[in-house]
Amino acid sequence: MLRSLVGSEMCIRDRYQRRVRGGISVTMKLVHSELGKDTGGSVTMVPEHGEDLWIVYNLVREGDRVKCTTVRKVSRETASGSTESDRIKLTLEVEMVGEADFDPVSYTLRVKGSNKTETPHVRMNSSHTLELCIGRKFTLTKPEWDQIDMSMVERASNPQANADMAAVVMAEGLANICLVTESMTVVRHKVSLILDCVIIRLCVSRAVNYTT
Repeated sequence: MLRSLVGSEMCIRDRYQRRVRGGISVTMKLVHSELGKDTGGSVTMVPEHGEDLWIVYNLVREGDRVKCTTVRKVSRETASGSTESDRIKLTLEVEMVGEADFDPVSYTLRVKGSNKTETPHVRMNSSHTLELCIGRKFTLTKPEWDQIDMSMVERASNPQANADMAAVVMAEGLANICLVTESMTVVRHKVSLILDCVIIRLCVSRAVNYTT
């Protein structure tokens, strides 16, 4: 069962506007996929919107492995015997412990776990927290992918394949042609011209074709 938004989280989601580039909405980018039903595997993705991180929040579970870039504070001893601290950028993979923490205000997802990457700066199996955010590539590895998890990845990276319906939201001089899925509303076309009914029907028809 998917986690549900409640209280202030629901209000934030409802007023969130998905970005549009060139009239076409941008979905979560699927960089690489190696998975099969009821078998282990991994996906590499780039969240493009806050709702993408909400979907990832529903995907990750204890025992999964998450890999992404992170910043770690490292201390070193100088020749004079004093200690200096530097912040360095690393790519770490952690095995998740407990539940992830999703912040609907900043749209960040924090995953706590034990480090599984050999590096001179972070001990193996030491505790570390990775922070996933919009635009940051990550890899999720599961010991087993079930049909629900695979469907969530498909919906996030290709929402038109599973849209429940198409809708047109109109105002004076503006028409938004949207696809409505189980968890999000995606703007497929945004037209800022005064159109006649024939052209609007054509745009709706094209949007509906994405769902079939």
